[in-house]
Amino acid sequence: MQSAQVVLLPISYLRGAVLRALQRILSREKGYCATIWPKDILREMGFSVFRTDIRLVVCAILDELVLKGFLRVQGTGRGRRYIITRDSPLWPKEGGEE
Repeated sequence: MQSAQVVLLPISYLRGAVLRALQRILSREKGYCATIWPKDILREMGFSVFRTDIRLVVCAILDELVLKGFLRVQGTGRGRRYIITRDSPLWPKEGGEE
């Protein structure tokens, strides 16, 4: 029987990976606001949506962004979804403007 290999990633790496995944998702959005589920971030990062360990870290990082006022959170019967509008500093600027 093979043992599962555990890879520990630093939280700073995961935080950056979550922000990059969020930027890629938002760059494809056309409207004024976007609804993001944690599983969307997991998929964009290349993880299975069934990786509950990584999902918990993603949710914690998204919750940090909620506390900073960059996102809003809405609880549903199926979990939490995060809402971001174009006026958030996390939304990518159009045409590369800074």
